[in-house]
Amino acid sequence: MSFSFITFGVKSTSASNAGFLVSLAVIFVPILSAVFLKEKLNTRVLFGICLAFLGIGLLTVNTQLQINTGDALCILGALFYAIYILVTGTLTKHVDSLSLGIVQLGFAGFFGLVSSIVSTETTTLPNSEASWIAILSLGIFCSAIGFTVQTISQKYTTPTNTGLIFSLEPVVAVVFAFVLLGETMTAQGYLGATILLAGVLVSKIDFKKVILKGSRDHHLNSKL
Repeated sequence: MSFSFITFGVKSTSASNAGFLVSLAVIFVPILSAVFLKEKLNTRVLFGICLAFLGIGLLTVNTQLQINTGDALCILGALFYAIYILVTGTLTKHVDSLSLGIVQLGFAGFFGLVSSIVSTETTTLPNSEASWIAILSLGIFCSAIGFTVQTISQKYTTPTNTGLIFSLEPVVAVVFAFVLLGETMTAQGYLGATILLAGVLVSKIDFKKVILKGSRDHHLNSKL
């Protein structure tokens, strides 16, 4: 579901916007954990959530105070991806990670096949070498290898840490969108993206602890 929403969403928004909006999964993970796993939300996470929503507003709302369909679909994709991270993080503690990854990909492939059959649109195969290269790259590297490695890795970490790692996704998306597609954002878009990314990082990183640890390490090194 997540991948479907994002795929359709990118058709109506920029790759840069999509990258930042999908990173909202990092914010949705602690919220869903609080609702379903009864984990407490600390002040830092709540502040990060507020920043993230402010960033979303600047990034997606136009002068008519409307959010386009593509942005809305990407936000829904982020929500479903957060659910995926939580469910995967729970299941990998009880079942074989590789088998789980294979089952997930098999079901996704079956769901995609059924959707293409029942779709009212005519399904046509690509007729160019570039299209086949793009499809195979997405299928093999981004889906088969990417999601299987993620499933295996989540066995050794928490859903929250997984979300933090995925906060790097929008940065990569902007770089690739600029280099490959020549996309740029407005000043408001860059401000919103910066605030959104700040909210993601604030919600996951205890900067006070990092600063204190750095000061303590510096103090110990100065004594040596």
